[in-house]
Amino acid sequence: LMAGGSRIVPQTFHNISGVAFVSPDCSRKVLEESIHHANETILLNIYEFTDPGLAKLLCDAQHRGVSVTVLLEGGPVGGIPPEEFPIIHDLIQAGADVRIMEGDGEDHAPYRYDHAKYLVIDSSRIFVTTENFKEHSFPHAGYAGNRGWGVLLTSPDLAEYFAQVFHDDSDGPGVNTAEGRPGPTDKPVVDPYSPIFTPQEFSDAQITPVFSPDTSILIADMINQSNRRVWIEQAYITDYPGNETNPFLTAAVQAARRGVDVRILLDGYYYNVEDENDNDEMVTSLQTLAARENLSLQAKILYPERTGLLKVHTKGVIADDHVLVSSMNWNENSACFNREAGVIIQSTEAASYFASVFLIDWSGKRASGQAGDSSSAMNNTGVIQMMALVGVMIFLIILYRRHHR
Repeated sequence: LMAGGSRIVPQTFHNISGVAFVSPDCSRKVLEESIHHANETILLNIYEFTDPGLAKLLCDAQHRGVSVTVLLEGGPVGGIPPEEFPIIHDLIQAGADVRIMEGDGEDHAPYRYDHAKYLVIDSSRIFVTTENFKEHSFPHAGYAGNRGWGVLLTSPDLAEYFAQVFHDDSDGPGVNTAEGRPGPTDKPVVDPYSPIFTPQEFSDAQITPVFSPDTSILIADMINQSNRRVWIEQAYITDYPGNETNPFLTAAVQAARRGVDVRILLDGYYYNVEDENDNDEMVTSLQTLAARENLSLQAKILYPERTGLLKVHTKGVIADDHVLVSSMNWNENSACFNREAGVIIQSTEAASYFASVFLIDWSGKRASGQAGDSSSAMNNTGVIQMMALVGVMIFLIILYRRHHR
């Protein structure tokens, strides 16, 4: 752990109610309603923020008397997106407190990246997601986007736990006041998508927060305790540098060796499969291992163009009746050096919900009722209508000729 970083102790919270949801199907609605219903405070920690619609919701909340504080990463991969500066500008103009983790030298941040994605609302609700605040992360209903997972949890004690982490990070070393400027904003997604999933309520859950780098090992513990299934949906998985094994992937392989049904689904978007050592090579390696040892281990690439999704951005695991929803990618940075945030949910209802989403994605096909199928149906309907019109015209011509003989 780096100097100045937190030393979080694991804690489990009981009898928690919540709402499970997924992008692109229904995440926007849950997020918008969560912000609309805020009355006192909103604490937002987000890696990247370029969605002007979500910024307006936060500005509106600030204008109606809600205290809004935002913590952003100051040096994301590729630099701060140009579309983020007008978001910062608008939030500051509305009166929100916007901070950025970017220090260097002696004032360095204690984390390589602030990659967390969560909100604490009114000291009573926690919104945890795998997604950034971008148009394709929380698309409007009927439009395509990333596959992402999320939960909204209600618990003052859990909210206090998250809020303490937020305040420690936002008041810690390497954090400065953000500066914005007017400019162009993120373009809305225009690709159509017919939603399949709606939000699912659950209750009586046990929730264990997971924060990197402090308690990321809890993910391996969850997998090690599984007996029936370990279903993993990730943007990508990499081994650690220097031929070090990835402890989460190692736990999954060990689960397969003891007979657990292990399935690993990785993103097939171009930048995750075009290099010489990325997702497709990882899948081939896992398939080879499974065949050599006759393991109950399957690995696949989900090619988004076949499904109606834009890409897989999920960082999720279903282990028996436990579900991980987290910002953590499966690489060394995320587990050991970044600030990441997530929750392990012990709930049969939540596990069943995310398992149904996983199985749709695992099929690798466009599910019935999605935009492509609708378009196909519309095309077929148009052909039928045209044929019917031609038939009517031929019939009228025949009648006309008979009448004028």
